[in-house]
Amino acid sequence: MGIEVNYLTLGAVAKRLDVAATTLRDWANNLEDNGVHYLERSNRGERMFDENDIAIFQFMKQYKDGYGSRRVTTTDMAYFIRDHEEIGLLCRKSDKLEPSGRHPNFTEVDIQNLMVSDRFLQLMEKLVTESQLKLVSDTEKRLEESERKMAEGITLQVEER
Repeated sequence: MGIEVNYLTLGAVAKRLDVAATTLRDWANNLEDNGVHYLERSNRGERMFDENDIAIFQFMKQYKDGYGSRRVTTTDMAYFIRDHEEIGLLCRKSDKLEPSGRHPNFTEVDIQNLMVSDRFLQLMEKLVTESQLKLVSDTEKRLEESERKMAEGITLQVEER
């Protein structure tokens, strides 16, 4: 029986996304500094990435690859992700959120270009599909648990009679 790993390390995620670990660390720090997304930490303070975290950083990488990392800063991306929940990235929030505000270098034209980008649309389709599958799986588990409890209750009633 193998051990199920729910989290990946920064190095593993950097390799998976094909970005430098220092770049990924900078991106994570920037998202946290801007109150957008907070990574879980191990008891040693190491960042732990789940699939949702990876999707957020994959989105950032794809957008930067598509529009150039000098044209779109990490702060631009943080504000964009924070202000556009409709793109489907599930951010882990904290009480330390700052007031929302758009970064001046990220324009409506940039947003419109993003919304028609094939790579962006493919990523969104993948995220939605993964979210739907997780929702179905979670719902099935809850139903099974509910049915189990109901069966136990019925069994107890029958035994009492």
